[in-house]
Amino acid sequence: MSAITDGRRGAFLSLSIVVILAARPVSTYAQDSLRVDTALASSALSVREDAVAQLMTTKTQDISPATRDLLISLLEREAVALNTATLSEATTDDEDEEYPSYLTNLVAVAVRLGDPRALRGLCLAGLGLSGTVQDFVAAHAREALPYLAEAYRAELAQQGVLETSALILRSDSAGLTADERYALLKRIFGARASNPVAFLWSADYGNIVELASVARSMAADTDEIVAYRAAAVSASLRAAAAGLSNSVLLGRTSNWVSVLCAGAAGARKGACESLRGLLDNARAQVARGTPAITNALHAYIKRADDARRLGAFSADETMFLVEDATIILNRA
Repeated sequence: MSAITDGRRGAFLSLSIVVILAARPVSTYAQDSLRVDTALASSALSVREDAVAQLMTTKTQDISPATRDLLISLLEREAVALNTATLSEATTDDEDEEYPSYLTNLVAVAVRLGDPRALRGLCLAGLGLSGTVQDFVAAHAREALPYLAEAYRAELAQQGVLETSALILRSDSAGLTADERYALLKRIFGARASNPVAFLWSADYGNIVELASVARSMAADTDEIVAYRAAAVSASLRAAAAGLSNSVLLGRTSNWVSVLCAGAAGARKGACESLRGLLDNARAQVARGTPAITNALHAYIKRADDARRLGAFSADETMFLVEDATIILNRA
């Protein structure tokens, strides 16, 4: 399978988008919708492939509710089979038939339906095929969260999941809670070692300015591709951070404290209470426009680092707690 790039995003996509239409003449869907529905339920790949190819040339509004149901169900079955590597639903006597091309067409028809019931199949099989699929999933972010988690456990879909997670984080209208957004961020951050290029692209596209320092450290990587991309992403994220006001950055810091301190107990609870007080002081200094903000932020960062050394926060958690405050100090 070849890799292509989505012109809008510059992301590497995992499968070629090739529209394969049936070679032989077929009747129109309107003339024989029952035959198409029967074909979609066939155990033979070639028969299902012909039916999907016919639907590629059918206007979306002309596809009946019954056919839509069959398409969504078929996509989910094929996507599960693809990711479990069984392909039990795609057995065929013809070794020349191209299952990925058939699946590409099936995804293309399914996403045109605009039906959230297709989210599982699209997450498992379609995120690496086109920005249109990613956009649709991101527009239904909350409903898609469990399917994104499922898809990430399958190696085939991981890069598409990271890209879509970045797209969701970039949106202010995704309707996710702070905890849900943090879970997406942790998934992206967790890929920095296993898939550094996907991590860097996602950090950049998601506009995650807190990862600028991580990208900068990766610019020294021995892999030239990673190093080059890391330097570019670091510069991009620093530029994005420069466009954010101190109030906005402290608001982001407050969100990190809220997420990481939810349900805190013991030493972590004490550290969280201190951090909240110090952060409130820093925000008050920003509101008054006083130079004392520098001292307030240094105190906040020191308290977070002390908590890390005592085991109240991990190194990664501490990075998110202090990164926005560090950005403010670096511009002072």
